[in-house]
Amino acid sequence: MKYILYIIIVISFCISCNKNNTSSLSQIILEAPLKFSTNLDTGTYNVVDTLPLIVTVSSKLPSAGVIYSVQVTLADSAKQIFKLDSTSSQTSLSLKIQGLNKSGNYIVSVSVTSKSTATNSANKIIPIVNNPLARFMGYKVNSMWQQIGFTYWGNTVVPLDFLAYKFEIPPSGQDHIGNFAGITVDINNDGYLDIFCPSVSYDLNGNNTDFLIWNPQKLQFDDKHLINDSTLYLGNIGKSFGYDFNHDGYTDILVLANSDEGSNGGPPKNPIQILLSDGKGGFNLIKVPNFIPSYLLNFPQDSGDIGDLNGDGLPDIFTCLNTHTFIFWGIPNPPYFTNQGSAHFASDTADFPCDNGFGEVVPDGAGAAYNAVITDINKDGLNDILIGSQDKSTKPEFLPILKELKEKDPHDLIRPDTFFTSESDARGFVWTLVLRQVRKMDKVQLINE
Repeated sequence: MKYILYIIIVISFCISCNKNNTSSLSQIILEAPLKFSTNLDTGTYNVVDTLPLIVTVSSKLPSAGVIYSVQVTLADSAKQIFKLDSTSSQTSLSLKIQGLNKSGNYIVSVSVTSKSTATNSANKIIPIVNNPLARFMGYKVNSMWQQIGFTYWGNTVVPLDFLAYKFEIPPSGQDHIGNFAGITVDINNDGYLDIFCPSVSYDLNGNNTDFLIWNPQKLQFDDKHLINDSTLYLGNIGKSFGYDFNHDGYTDILVLANSDEGSNGGPPKNPIQILLSDGKGGFNLIKVPNFIPSYLLNFPQDSGDIGDLNGDGLPDIFTCLNTHTFIFWGIPNPPYFTNQGSAHFASDTADFPCDNGFGEVVPDGAGAAYNAVITDINKDGLNDILIGSQDKSTKPEFLPILKELKEKDPHDLIRPDTFFTSESDARGFVWTLVLRQVRKMDKVQLINE
């Protein structure tokens, strides 16, 4: 009798177990495997600071809801930027994750788990990036540039040094030298600003003349050599200008050479050169005759400016040689400048001639002259000349600008940081930042070098 009772109890227990297992299996079978998608699934998302994340469950939602788990870490250091575990009965989760303002790679980990069944879960690992250059869409030419005039090309806000460092390909075995003598110009008339990077080295092998052409398809500047006779080295260039000399609708480029105590090869053979666009994407090199008198050829030739100084609508050149300055007048045909009737200013009137072009001696037109800006200072409709001389101290009005730059990025002012490999490149970038701070389209200010 006891044996029969034991069998009945065992059978009852087994039936009970089978019922529980069947119920549990039914619950798992009734929950469809979780599936989800995000707005970050296609391509690598380039975040600026705030990451918009939308998680959408595409399978049937479990009756008890799900747990959304999101974690964001900085890939290089595994530093956790964001973490969230949230229970929800909704089929989607929308977040705006902040704090991704540092350039670099990030990892976004997303998982969706059934609240009632931990084994019913799906997850994704999504790489994203904060890359400012990858978001760069190029610079559009101002639609009013023709009304502004040719000075527009030298007064855009494009950071020439930064972009040249990134996209210019230096000669083999050479480092970047900088692009402080470059200029922006729409070389192919496609509506985007391109960058002209002239040679800025006394060494023939130190630097090439490069044209950085914006490629709107690849979203990058393509480094090209566009001088038709294959010239790469124009000399040590101190300043560049954009102007349509032959009035064919394409902007040409004028360069002024530079020489000082660092020059090993003597004065520049061609202090004034013009790259005349052929309208097909190339440039013909025009070497303007050297108008500097032979007795001054050993004087250091620095910078200058171009602008209409006699009201004939053509650009004239004002060029600086420290204690001497000259005005060479513009003419409508090649070589586009002449020394006929030129003006010569000399601070030493006892030993050198000084004639402003009208038979007058004006020694104040020279003397430690290293740079110049032609502009209408007093708004009387006539262009004036600002002459830049070298001082031992920084002008007071520029001290706040330098202070602000130091607060933003002190490394570029005192030593190269992890981006720049040489101190000269860092200084060049700072110079660009200073120009962006003080340049105004309707007011030209002079900065001591």
